Amino acid sequence: MNSAGGETQAMGGVTARLLRGGWGSPVQERLVVSGLLLLLLAVVINSAWLGDDFYIGLRSFDNFLNGHGLRWNVAERVQVFTDPLWYFVLTPFYAATGETFVTTIVLAIVTSMAAVFVLVRYAASSFAAAAAALVVLISSRAFIDYTTSGLENSLSFLLTALFCVVSCRQPPSLHALRQQIFLSSLVGFNRLDLMLMLFPAVAYTTWIVWREQKVSLGRLFWSAVVCSLPLSGWLLFSTIYFGYPFPNTYYAKLHTGLPRDEQIVQGMLYFLSSINFDPVTLAAIFLALCLVIATREPRLVAGGVGVIFYLLYVVKIGGDFMNGRFFSVPLLFVLCLLVHLPLRTRSWAVFAAFGFALGLLAPRPTLLYHHLSTAGSDITAANVDVRGIADERSVYFTTVGLLPVFHRGNLDPVHGWVQWGREARQVGPQLVVFGTPGMYGYFAGPEVRILDYYALGDPLLSKLPMLRRKNWRVGHYLRGLPEGYVESIQTGENRIVDPTVRELYRVTKILAQDPIWSVERFTEIAKMNLGYYKRHVRKAAKSKRVVEPPSGIVAYPLLGGSSQLPVKATVTSTWAREMEGSIPFWWTNKDVRLDFEAPEGLAPETTMVLPMEFYGRDVTLEFIVNGQRVEAERRPGVPHSRFVPVVLRGPWRSGANSIKIIGGGEPVQPPGGHDPRELLFAIREPAWE
Repeated sequence: MNSAGGETQAMGGVTARLLRGGWGSPVQERLVVSGLLLLLLAVVINSAWLGDDFYIGLRSFDNFLNGHGLRWNVAERVQVFTDPLWYFVLTPFYAATGETFVTTIVLAIVTSMAAVFVLVRYAASSFAAAAAALVVLISSRAFIDYTTSGLENSLSFLLTALFCVVSCRQPPSLHALRQQIFLSSLVGFNRLDLMLMLFPAVAYTTWIVWREQKVSLGRLFWSAVVCSLPLSGWLLFSTIYFGYPFPNTYYAKLHTGLPRDEQIVQGMLYFLSSINFDPVTLAAIFLALCLVIATREPRLVAGGVGVIFYLLYVVKIGGDFMNGRFFSVPLLFVLCLLVHLPLRTRSWAVFAAFGFALGLLAPRPTLLYHHLSTAGSDITAANVDVRGIADERSVYFTTVGLLPVFHRGNLDPVHGWVQWGREARQVGPQLVVFGTPGMYGYFAGPEVRILDYYALGDPLLSKLPMLRRKNWRVGHYLRGLPEGYVESIQTGENRIVDPTVRELYRVTKILAQDPIWSVERFTEIAKMNLGYYKRHVRKAAKSKRVVEPPSGIVAYPLLGGSSQLPVKATVTSTWAREMEGSIPFWWTNKDVRLDFEAPEGLAPETTMVLPMEFYGRDVTLEFIVNGQRVEAERRPGVPHSRFVPVVLRGPWRSGANSIKIIGGGEPVQPPGGHDPRELLFAIREPAWE
């Protein structure tokens, strides 16, 4: 269609034809359904966009592709994404194209349209059922907005549609159960809480296979073990690599300190906001649930009960700040259930007309509100309601929408956070305190370490409660910064003032930064996940030694071992390695030698930072790099830090390198008489700047 008015007329014509009793011939039916599919595709393309939250996870996978590991800040292992499967599917395409914006949108559209094709081709009992479902999907803001966005919804659409077909198109059997468990595992791998929607159907099939078909519990157990390997394998990897089975966002929302009743009220407001913003989505879900449950067909009822469970869960967690996001997958899933029903054409026509009319009642109908002249704006009262729930696509569309970006003739978003991130990349290594780190963090690159005071990417702050519990916004749980926390990240030393928070930081740092296979780390992983540190979390929640996060973007220098690109050096010193928290250091009474391999492509003049503590009297140092004497520069240290950054500039060579630091001056014995050593200086692990 060339205009919104033409699209609306076409939709009205479809429903009118249905009311008259169908199209008369299979060819006409196929043409109408094909036309609706094309109309849906056109609306999706016109509305395509990427949200800021997408770039949070993308930063981790970009670091992975560039050899830094699956890390958000490359100095620590933290899972900031809730949709690992989606990013794993996206990453090969990203690696092949070297481009994220169009690649992600195209993949999301293809995946979403594949889900719709499954509904039309394999789930629908008739062309009339398929047409009615398409009319509702085209009219739904929730579905249209989250066919793209960069979030997991598009892949969840496809996986849940396949699950529905497997559950409803074949009788219960061990084979069907295995397929259900495998697809449930993939759904959980993509978005863990969506498994709740599928659980009743899996439970029903399991009951029938065990009770009526007499399949032994042993076969059922091993079938479940094998078929759930995608999810169980990921949870095992996550526990080993990140230290926790669940994403850090789970813990950030678990430890808010909010009363449960406030979250439930906010969850109800999420439903009310959806009714105001997008009346067709919840109305269609409710009507479809009534029709599905009224059939009393066990497989359909089990699916419907799963949708009810999930909607109750959405209420319990307080909903989301993105309007409609948590309703898009239940809508598609319940429509996949509904279209199995062999209803008369006139009944489908009424359902389609109902959806079409409600869609037009939305403040911004999908068929009228997706063109450049009207779609999207900056964050305004029109886009974020009094409950803190946003029309997220409209917030970002003018800067991160497909058509606006193409209109400007480039393939990158033009948001201010993109520009600020690029400026931070040019500055180099630094610590940035900022609470909206998606686009900013991705475009800032791996050398910029970000302290996210909403705690999505911070393993310590995610264990602490919100700073303020009045006028809070769902999904944005502001944390106070423990006194000494910024200095701790800057220096690599644990400078946190509150002793309980300091101990909690020591543990989270071991999990996030220590060598993956260290015995101490695995001990702390077990203690953390089995509840040993619950009392620390409860006590830390009462700490008053916190400060308000800075407003806007505030940058601090990174010093020494806290740099984001550590040098893997073998250190030879007078005394063996010691540990301060999870930071290793070495003492000497004379000199130190460091041997390391330079990374491929390292420029000879690249700066190396050596954090050093000068303990003796009148300490002097001579630096020999690969047999050649070089000058070193001492930089100012951070207040209260013992270690001072000393900077070397090579010359480095490819392959093996060595640094010898020859000390002069008078070594000194530590006070107290308990340590017999005489110490001249100490060194921590070096880092590339």
